Amino acid sequence: MAPDDPARPPGPDDPAAPPSGAPEPLEPQRSGSVEVAVDDGPSAPAGAPRRRRATTAAIALTGHVVQAADRVAAVADVVGGKIGDVVGESLTHLPGVPRTHKASIMARGVVVGFCLVFAWIAVIVGLQLRGRHPPDFRPDAERVLAAVRDGQFSEVYRDASARMQEVVLEDTFVVQMTDLNRSLGRFREVTSVVHTEINRGPGGRTGRVDVRLAYERAATRGSLSFRWEDGQWKLLGLSVEVPEALLAVVGTAEARRDRVAGNQAELRALVTTVLTLSSAGKAEELYRGAAPGFQDSISLEDFERTIERYRALGNFHRVLNITWAQLSPSHTTTSVECLVEFDNATINTSFKFVKIDGVWRMAKFKLVLPLPREPR
Repeated sequence: MAPDDPARPPGPDDPAAPPSGAPEPLEPQRSGSVEVAVDDGPSAPAGAPRRRRATTAAIALTGHVVQAADRVAAVADVVGGKIGDVVGESLTHLPGVPRTHKASIMARGVVVGFCLVFAWIAVIVGLQLRGRHPPDFRPDAERVLAAVRDGQFSEVYRDASARMQEVVLEDTFVVQMTDLNRSLGRFREVTSVVHTEINRGPGGRTGRVDVRLAYERAATRGSLSFRWEDGQWKLLGLSVEVPEALLAVVGTAEARRDRVAGNQAELRALVTTVLTLSSAGKAEELYRGAAPGFQDSISLEDFERTIERYRALGNFHRVLNITWAQLSPSHTTTSVECLVEFDNATINTSFKFVKIDGVWRMAKFKLVLPLPREPR
């Protein structure tokens, strides 16, 4: 290489080289558009040239990194702007209204289709939810038990299901409900519903509810069943438990006797009315006011002849004593035996009355005539 080659560094013998001990002049180093001057100072150590070359290389690398970062930022600005413009333009045209008649019809069809699908799904879900939840029988149970408490046995039986009326006689139902009221006292409320279920079978759709009940004398549990008839739930069965503590009281002989004891004051008035008409010879009036069963058992002519025989006792005076009186559990039938005083004799009598439409009607009439005295 020629001595005057500008790329060759000056040697120690080169006349243009600075003295060995003199500091090197500052030479600017370019890195991109930034000029950085490096000065080792007058007291640089012997290895300073190597460190200067390393520092110069690091500065040059830093310059290249800065240039690359500037170019990336410029590209990002350009690309980001274009992307933002594209997205903004898309969002601007997104909710646009179809501009042709065919597109408008298609959009309406899509909306109507979605509405129909959602409506059908709502109907299916509603039917499924309705099928899973049984009806609330609590109001029906309270209505039936309140009517039984108030003595409306005939009304409850009349409004019950046809199946119940086929299986249970009205008299039996009345007897059972009357005994229930006497054992537990007045019904107060349904405190809670324990369980409800719905069954479907050959006999139709039925439901049952188990409830906790509050009565005047005790708290207990009960069960009521219903049958779907004529578009409504009708009573199919009724069962109420009597607690053992209360059963020990109401199950005694004295308690049973008290439950069937007749009202002596009421019976005395009934017997007095019958014997007054009989003693006055008003057989036809007495016969017309009797129960249908009594009229079927004897004709008016035979009854008049019987009353004519009894007139030999003379006029009726009073009922001396009631020896026996009994009332059926249904409160629809009552019987009485009593000692009666007439002008010519004091005899035993026996009567039976049946309540029809809230009125007691004679169903049995019997006077025990005294035996004739033997002549002396």
